[in-house]
Order: sequence, then C-alpha cells, then structure tokens
Amino acid sequence: MGGVAEVVFANDTVNVATTLGRPVALNHPYATDTFRENLRYGSYYITAFATAGFTNEFLNYVHLLYLAFLTERIPIVPPFAPHEHISWETPPIRFSKIFNITSFQSMLGRPILDWEDVKKTQPATPSSKRYSYSSNNTENVGCWSTRVRTEPKPADPANLVKLLGIDASYTRVPDFAFMERDNLNSPHVTFHALAATIAPKHPYSASNLPLLAASPSGSTLTPDTQLACYDFLYYVTSGVESFEWQHSWSPRMEPGRQELALHSRVPSTLRQQPGTRRLWRTMLIEFTLPNLPFCPFIQMITVHIRRGDFAQQCWVDKPCRTGTEKFAQAVQDVKKQLAEERGLDVTSVFVTSDERDPGFWDEVKHLGWKFIDHEAERTLERYNGWYPALIDTVALSFGVGFVGTLDSTFSTLSAKRVGIGMTGSPNWCTGTFRWVL
Repeated sequence: MGGVAEVVFANDTVNVATTLGRPVALNHPYATDTFRENLRYGSYYITAFATAGFTNEFLNYVHLLYLAFLTERIPIVPPFAPHEHISWETPPIRFSKIFNITSFQSMLGRPILDWEDVKKTQPATPSSKRYSYSSNNTENVGCWSTRVRTEPKPADPANLVKLLGIDASYTRVPDFAFMERDNLNSPHVTFHALAATIAPKHPYSASNLPLLAASPSGSTLTPDTQLACYDFLYYVTSGVESFEWQHSWSPRMEPGRQELALHSRVPSTLRQQPGTRRLWRTMLIEFTLPNLPFCPFIQMITVHIRRGDFAQQCWVDKPCRTGTEKFAQAVQDVKKQLAEERGLDVTSVFVTSDERDPGFWDEVKHLGWKFIDHEAERTLERYNGWYPALIDTVALSFGVGFVGTLDSTFSTLSAKRVGIGMTGSPNWCTGTFRWVL
C-alpha cells in the first residue's frame, strides 16, 4: 500500500510520493528552536557551509546536492550570507527564494530543505560589521573539513554558522578522500570518497582521526552521523580532473546512470524563480524582442567582463585589465559563427561587469552595447545587495551566444545556462561561446 507524505516548506507545500511507513523529512512542519529536535529518528541529513562569492557558494551547494544524492541523505541547504563581493549590510537570502527547488526535488526523489525549514534563525539586523549575526540557540555539532592538508585550520564560514547557531568542531577528512593523496598542496577531494565516509548507518569511523579544530566554545565532538556537515565543498570532483564542472564532459544525465545527472544539470535545473525573471524583463524592456522560432533565447549576445579582484591577478601573458577591444573581437567571432552555422543576424549585445570606472562604461556605450545601470535604477535601494548580481545572472542566460572571462565561475555558469537555456532542456538550442583571458 502506498501513501503520500506532505512536506511543508516556509513558502510552499510539496507532496512527495512515498511508501507507507517511509519517514518524512522532519519531525515538524515548521522550524524549531534547535535543528536537533526537528531531525527525525532514522533519517539522515547532510549540509555544508560556504564562504566565498555568490557563484562559488552556489557551486558549494551544487556539490552538496550531488553528494546528498550519492549518500541518500536529505540535503539541508543554507542561505546565502554576505561575504565576498556583497556588502555586510545585506541580509541573508534563502536558497529557495532564488532557485526553484520544487521541480528539482522531484528529480532527486527526496525532499530538499532550506535551513530555515529546519531551525528558526534570528532576523538579520543590517550592520557594517563583519560576522554580525547571532542566534539564541547555538548548538554543538561535529563536522568534517575538506581543507587542503597544508592548512592547519578549517575554512571559516563564521558569518553563516553564527546565523544558523552552529558551534562546529572539525575533523579533517581521511587522506583517501583527496584526489591526489601524495600531494599535500592539492585541495581537491572526490565525491565517492566523501560518500564512503558518511554512508548512513555504516559511516567511516572518525575515532582514530585527530581533531583539526575545536569549536569556538571549546567543543571537541567527532563528526555527527545523523547530520553530516562540511566546512567547504567547492573543491569536490569525480576524480577525473580538478574543477571539472568547467568542462562539457563533466558528469551528466545518461541512461541507467541517473546519479550523474545532478552534477551537471543542477545549474540549469535549479532555475531562477519566475519573480526574478519578471524583474529582469522589466528592467531590460528594450530587449523584449520576439523569441527565435522554437528557441527560448532572445536574439542577442550576452557578455560578462570580470574586473574587480581579477584586476589584481596579472602576469606576463595576462594583462591586469583586459581591454574591451578583445571582448569586442570575441563578440564579432560569435556573430560570425551564428551567421554561418545558424543563419542568424544578431546585432544586439548585452554586457554585465563589476567594473566601476566610468571610462569603461563609456567604451561600452561607444560599442553600442546595452547594460543595466544598477546605480541609476537604484537596484540596491529598491531591493538589496543580492539583486544586481541576480538580475545580471538571469539576463546573461537569455542570449543566443555568450562571451565570458576565462576562469571566472560567474562566466562559466552563465555559459552553461546559455547552452541549456532557462527551460533546462539541452535539446532546444545550443549557445555559442568565446572566452577572453
């Protein structure tokens, strides 16, 4: 006999098909004072913290979801909290407010929880101070650290764990979890090795592993078996190559190998919520051109020019600030390829960048390219610090071609979204890309 278990989230209700007697996600259909009182006996969970820019944090959570699938654990996804590139005055934003987890969890076959579904968090008070969050209910928990072995301390997601009320002690993952066991300088760990250490009911024993760091309160707990938690999952790979998510051959959907679907399709299947898309269309009204026949893309080329911290990363073969002329040439190359291969005459170009020099934007205007002037639109005042990047992310995904900055995760994921489109279907159209060093 079968039944239906109803999993209630803060913003919506999701029916998850179950067999009779299978445990549902939480003890209560609402957030409790502590996470421990909401975790069901016999159910196993997984979470991971993140400390980086928005796109790198997103990749952390992509890897969290994939690892949850491999281990048959229920993922608890933290909110995005300000760290790199986002002002400290910006309040946190929950994962499901940006990405549509409802459709994705159907493919996953189990619930996906926001931390806000599990535990109450304190309302964030705007502050210019680093790590200004706090919680009335701080809980001790033992976690794993994937930090490179030459580092004596775990990653420091202090802003996030203070918001969640987590007092974590850390044990470094075993040596076999690292992609290059003999290279202590390599930060990369592998999915299946991590999965082996947290297998529900039969996890790898951490009793003989030394403690990497006690918690801020002095707790020295070993890794928790019901709630597996990690300090950082950015550097996880299948073991073939480091940063393999940059490549088109990274694990993907294959018949009979459904577990590989999540790693490559999460960035597209976790589509931006409709509200964000509507907001972008409102702010980019001049680009509401008729869609191409049988294709969800707008007939334009989108460009992401990373400056900011990249302006400090320069060497002999790489200038500190790549000129707009190189991006203009790449745009022309994309236009030519689109014309030759698909018969498209694309004239509109939309660009995003973190460059603040007015002279740069004068060059962009001279090229005839369009952009959203977030300062003129008062995006920060009207919404908050997350929305300039979120709006730009959605806007970049709607092109028929893309030019990005090499080695920028923001560019790389934008290219993936252009290639698959906001429908999440790889069979509609394939974007054309170029990279600029």
